[in-house]
Amino acid sequence: MALFQFDTAILLEKKWGVFVQPGFSTSNPMNASIVGCAEATGFVPVILLEAANNTGIRLDSSNSNCIVVGGDSDTGFLMAGDRLKYAILQGGEK
Repeated sequence: MALFQFDTAILLEKKWGVFVQPGFSTSNPMNASIVGCAEATGFVPVILLEAANNTGIRLDSSNSNCIVVGGDSDTGFLMAGDRLKYAILQGGEK
């Protein structure tokens, strides 16, 4: 997951000049920001990484400013992350 976060942050900054602020969905030992789809806005969208039964990428059903990347395994996260990075490189919607 850390590699996905790093690569995606670089792509978003280079492609669109978007600064990425990492966060967590639960309390954490680093006291980093706690964010989730409920906090996503048009100005501050969220990409949420979560363990899932199926590997894929989707918009959150209750907040279209939140992209959910789900993986059913480490390999699943790599596949979903690569798909999202490919979409960014291809010029997917901002």
